[in-house]
Amino acid sequence: PEGKYLSDISFELPQHSTLAAETGIGKTTFAATYGKPGERVLIAFSSVVSLLQQAQKYPHAHVAHQDQKDYTATSELILATYNQIPEIARKFTDWQVPFDSVRLFVDEQHNLSLADYRRRTLSKLLDTIAAHSWKSVTFMSGTPLDTPHSTLASYKTINVHSTKRLQPARFVRWQDAEGNGRMTDTAVALAMRHERTLIHLDNKSKLLDSLVAALVAAGKNVNSIYTLNADNKYEAIGQHITEHETVPEDCEVLIVTSVFTESSNMRTH
Repeated sequence: PEGKYLSDISFELPQHSTLAAETGIGKTTFAATYGKPGERVLIAFSSVVSLLQQAQKYPHAHVAHQDQKDYTATSELILATYNQIPEIARKFTDWQVPFDSVRLFVDEQHNLSLADYRRRTLSKLLDTIAAHSWKSVTFMSGTPLDTPHSTLASYKTINVHSTKRLQPARFVRWQDAEGNGRMTDTAVALAMRHERTLIHLDNKSKLLDSLVAALVAAGKNVNSIYTLNADNKYEAIGQHITEHETVPEDCEVLIVTSVFTESSNMRTH
């Protein structure tokens, strides 16, 4: 079957599956609209930012994250963060919600293998999944892994083939001890070409302030430099990206950390 987006294609999910499809093909939309009459859909997100971004699209959905929990026994679509799934399962048991009426989708399944810093949360998530007989469980990701997590070894894999959207980009990475200084020089040089520039930092604490200072010293207007990281993800820039999936018009340089790459969707066309 073919279609522009995943939701344009009609197919049945196995009870246990992994769904591999490139970013932008509509995995979350497919999941949110997959439930049949009498079924519930529960989608687990890796971050609150990602959850809130999707909640903008589905006003009928109920949510479960650190600041808000409004789901009930009759909720048909629940958007939750990873760490809320065990509690939701306990509530389902208390409310006598049959697990064989719930379709569980787990977004960004590559975190199972790559996100060591979230090991405890992920372990509890996997334990909860294994403890109940769900209608179906589907792990989704746009990040290919040569060696998937051992939990998924018995899951059937669904690969979605799509036409790549090519975009001009420059990717530079250093691994030597002197790399930080040269990274800053190159980032500044690229940002001064009057093109909008996205810079990802592996280490915010060591590089952010010096990079902003270097950009300003080179002549970049400080008001055109935006940052998005764990300290400000719920402030103006984070809210703008969450609601509009674009950066502000006056943004010439956006400096981000993993909170952006793991959490936010951005339109690229």
